[in-house]
Amino acid sequence: MINIDIIQIKYFVEVANELNFTNASKKLFVSQAAVSKKIASLEDELGIALLERNKRTVKLTSVGQIFYEDAVEIINKIEEMTRKIKDLSSIYKNTLRLGYLGPAEYKFLPDLLQNFNEKYPDIDLFSKQHYQGPLINSLNNGNLDIIFSLSMVIEKYSSLIFKRIYSDSFVIYCHRNHRLKLESSVKISELKNENFIILSEESASYAYNTIIKLCNENGLNSAKINEADNFEHLLMMVKSKKGISILPLSIFSYFNHDHQLITLPIERESLKSDLSNFEVGVAWDKNNQNPAIELFVNELMKIVK
Repeated sequence: MINIDIIQIKYFVEVANELNFTNASKKLFVSQAAVSKKIASLEDELGIALLERNKRTVKLTSVGQIFYEDAVEIINKIEEMTRKIKDLSSIYKNTLRLGYLGPAEYKFLPDLLQNFNEKYPDIDLFSKQHYQGPLINSLNNGNLDIIFSLSMVIEKYSSLIFKRIYSDSFVIYCHRNHRLKLESSVKISELKNENFIILSEESASYAYNTIIKLCNENGLNSAKINEADNFEHLLMMVKSKKGISILPLSIFSYFNHDHQLITLPIERESLKSDLSNFEVGVAWDKNNQNPAIELFVNELMKIVK
């Protein structure tokens, strides 16, 4: 096996450029003897002369010319790789900015953040909880690197990459003593006389607009639709029998410790397909070169599988 090191290649290229051992050694800031020794060992390793030299002149052999062209490519590639690693290193030691919706992420986010911080202590992981709209805006304008989101929201943006974590669906949330408590499923049209409580447009614009449209299509009175700015307030009102709601099934366990709530499936024919079955995952901009994104996604997949 041929054993050549980068110093041999670098010294050879410099001599080939100068065709003079003295000038090459000055540019390399080493002695002429060191340069001569490295090139001699290179030729011995290859078993062929790369340079023709005497007391007055130095020139490349035909094999030396071929080796020189490849050696220059190797040197350039190593320099390019070194620059790239330095650039990535500066990013790697910087920050990964994460945005999440909550509360569904709570079941895996604490372990994920802990594992990531322990494995990559040089990365400053910043996390922020916010509504869907501001999260998307922050991702698109570069203020966040990666966010948790819904598939039907992300698919509207061609520049974003989406990685699925789990599937979810929207269901009816109501008090455990609601008149429909024994039903196996309900149609939206059966809820015409119900008061609805939904997240505000600012909190969840996609869900808000979709549910408003769904209610209008099924003849529900818009005057009976009230808004809440967060899950806690919304479900407190449902528990107080102020109305019912349409929310993702995945958050149910986080708000039902007192067992005041039940959920009812919505019949598919009365529900948009992207509400009856959608995916939750992480999203990031495909042009974002922050290497910590891939590291974070890899750790996430270990946690949620």
